[in-house]
Amino acid sequence: MSTELITQLIILATAVVGLYKAATYKPAVPEHTGSNEPGPVSEAFAGLISFFGIFAFMLAMPAFIWAFTWITGNIGSSHSSEPTVQYEIAYKPSENPSNIELMLIAASQIPYEPSRGQALEIVSDRALSEGNFRIATVAASAIPYESSRGSQLRKIVDKLSKIPNKLMQTTADASSE
Repeated sequence: MSTELITQLIILATAVVGLYKAATYKPAVPEHTGSNEPGPVSEAFAGLISFFGIFAFMLAMPAFIWAFTWITGNIGSSHSSEPTVQYEIAYKPSENPSNIELMLIAASQIPYEPSRGQALEIVSDRALSEGNFRIATVAASAIPYESSRGSQLRKIVDKLSKIPNKLMQTTADASSE
């Protein structure tokens, strides 16, 4: 027998017992003390509250069983109902990838956003320190959080702005002559 079948049988048995109790319900007869008699409205409310208490009892057990089976079914499962997301960065590594390229590939495949973001920041910083602006830009652009992405891209722009562009210098020198 499967666990679900046993659970369903327990829920059914609880419902049958609850229905039987509701069908054979007789409100308690209040004892009169003489001086302080309850009115008909309070007697009606007392009867209704005790009547619905039986239904609450009847429904509480199946609700707990359902919640328990749902929680245990969703915790620790080896597969999820959602397909696994494969993260992809538009970068084709070279024939013999360098360590920084391998770092980029590994960091881009980390499934959890915070860890992936931190790893991509490390890759971007390392590529920037090695002067590999292409990988630094690709890694910084793939960071999942805007603030971190913006600060990493700003570092790249700042570093690139400090490097003189030789093509522009030769063009400027040629035009001044």
